[in-house]
Amino acid sequence: AEYMGERSITQPNMVKKSKSRRPVSRRSKQYNYVNPSKIKNPIVRGQWDKSLTVTANYKRLGLLVNETTKKMDLDRPDENKPEITDIFPLPESIPPPRAKRVNEEEVRILKALDKKHRTIQKMAADVKINIYQWTPAQIQHKMETWKMSEFEANQQQ
Repeated sequence: AEYMGERSITQPNMVKKSKSRRPVSRRSKQYNYVNPSKIKNPIVRGQWDKSLTVTANYKRLGLLVNETTKKMDLDRPDENKPEITDIFPLPESIPPPRAKRVNEEEVRILKALDKKHRTIQKMAADVKINIYQWTPAQIQHKMETWKMSEFEANQQQ
């Protein structure tokens, strides 16, 4: 039925919809909900209110999350709130921090760099010995750590 410029539906040069376009997907709504059974601390689990948000629950329990540092801060004490030491017991003693060390391969590289060059800038520029291409700041830090560990080893003897 091709008369007067009309085209039939089955004509091969008919324009079809492009299949390369992806369909639009919608983002699912995120709910600010915490399942109380997943809370490890039994006191917090018992005091948790499902109808409140996480921030509101923290405030009600005497805990407050600092948005800039993402750490928990203590709020003002209140009669209705449990003591913070009851919720999160403090450790008896805090162990001292471990001394930082440099591994054996790094010590070998640092010794070679120290023997050949005396300035940190030249050590950083030497790509034959400085195979990891440490920056001057990294070399400075590793040198200080290595010298301190050698000094402490000599002090113990």
